[in-house]
Amino acid sequence: VEINMGPGQPPEINEGMEDSELICGGLWLRESFKSTMAGEPFEGMGLTGYDPKTGKYKGVWVDSLVTAPVQTEATYDKEKDLL
Repeated sequence: VEINMGPGQPPEINEGMEDSELICGGLWLRESFKSTMAGEPFEGMGLTGYDPKTGKYKGVWVDSLVTAPVQTEATYDKEKDLL
């Protein structure tokens, strides 16, 4: 994992482990991640799913550094095969 620590600072590089699993009949992707950041244990968890009303993938991420959930939204680029 490479984390950008700020302008003019070298990135911090750590090993990590992610476990991902489709849940709820394949409608949601659950991600669980563990690593270190600034020498301290770090863990996070996310859920991502597709919203047919908006045509976008939506998710939520929580981790051990921030007390507020992060909401994500993305579209799928068919040409690049990327979210």
